[in-house]
Amino acid sequence: MKTLLFLFVLLFVGIQAGVIDSEENRQLYSSCGRKTGYERKMIHGDLVKKGEQPWAVSVYLRYLNKTSNKYATLLGPGTMISSKHIVAFNTVRRNGTTLNIIGLEDTDYEGTCEGNHLVLPEELYSRYDYDFEHLKKFNGSRQFSKNSIVKITALNGCKEGVTLGNSNPLILEISSPPTVPYEAGEHLPICISNSPNNWKDVSQFTVYGMNQPGMLVSGKFQPVVCESKVPFSCATAVNKSQGLCQGDFGGSAVAKFDDRYIMLGLYARGNTKCSADSETLPEFHFLNLGYYRQEICETTGVCVAPPPADVSHIPPFGQTTAEPPLETTLNNSAETTTTAETTTETETETTTTTEAETETTTTTETYTTSVPETPVMTTETSEDTTPTTEYVPIGKDGEVIKAETFAPMRIHLANCSDGNVITAERIEPMKIGNNQTRGTRVRNINIHIHLNQ
Repeated sequence: MKTLLFLFVLLFVGIQAGVIDSEENRQLYSSCGRKTGYERKMIHGDLVKKGEQPWAVSVYLRYLNKTSNKYATLLGPGTMISSKHIVAFNTVRRNGTTLNIIGLEDTDYEGTCEGNHLVLPEELYSRYDYDFEHLKKFNGSRQFSKNSIVKITALNGCKEGVTLGNSNPLILEISSPPTVPYEAGEHLPICISNSPNNWKDVSQFTVYGMNQPGMLVSGKFQPVVCESKVPFSCATAVNKSQGLCQGDFGGSAVAKFDDRYIMLGLYARGNTKCSADSETLPEFHFLNLGYYRQEICETTGVCVAPPPADVSHIPPFGQTTAEPPLETTLNNSAETTTTAETTTETETETTTTTEAETETTTTTETYTTSVPETPVMTTETSEDTTPTTEYVPIGKDGEVIKAETFAPMRIHLANCSDGNVITAERIEPMKIGNNQTRGTRVRNINIHIHLNQ
């Protein structure tokens, strides 16, 4: 039986501010990604109702408008992955040695490095805020909460050879958990993907973002093959009248695996023009969160078990030698926006009440990673209306084996006088299944025989 073994790693990740410990990680797993309610079906996305996306967060950012010399507010979606942490689209870039707010404001701050990760300076924390008011229209003049954000980290923002850009998701550490208990089902962390291959292991998934008034909307998308390289994966809208645009950047791709929902990735590159013809839009590029499993564990303590170490080395069914893991290298160019809306791949990718102009720049990002070739998560049918990948039983079209119960029997051996001595044997594991049902995996069958006198 194909069952998702999605285990949170119960290990000690160190006592440091903002990092949950192993017990909190255990408790997180007991509730993450499990929601009640139903799914509804962005350009032209349907409004999300209360409880449909309990992990969805509204993330706000203030920047100084150079024209009016006043602060303006940007809005975008984020995703809660623990009671202390939110994953969001990266809104900082480097301008020489100092930081820039996505081409809209230059600052005098540099930030500090913690290993491979960039920690934003405390002076910028007050520029960020969050709430769960995504069922209401965006208020551009809203007052920011004081000290609601206590740390902001750009994953791999200090990694050698990596240019800070839209491939460095932000981790926002919040000062206090949501006031509504998880049991109410309104605010609930989502589980994170533990493998980049989970992206292609589903037929459809939900993506949520913000519409023009700033309210949460969602639509159905499907994974597609594209030229984008690590750490990006691509998708298109199932309904071609829908699409993604400005305000959707940072929105999660969410799929159901077994009994819980998993964050596969977040929208990071593509169309920004909400008036574009959705029928002609190219594929949308998402940051595949499976590539950041270890980085998220390091910075938050939200740790999930990695794919089994031997999975990528088990030869396909019928072969005698394993294929090595796939080495993938990215040379990725990203551009900043020229206006608040443009049809090119841009980085002013949030909803704003004002327009801003910046110069176009080109950056280069380089990643190398070892990608397991066998997905470690599978979908299965449930009462949820989210379409899932068809389940193909192991040994389909093969012999059907039925379980039977036999009456107790005494075993007599020719070389034993009392007839109650038997010899135990161990049978080595054998591959079962066919090549159409991921025959690259090896299953162990344990048969227990109880002999009573």
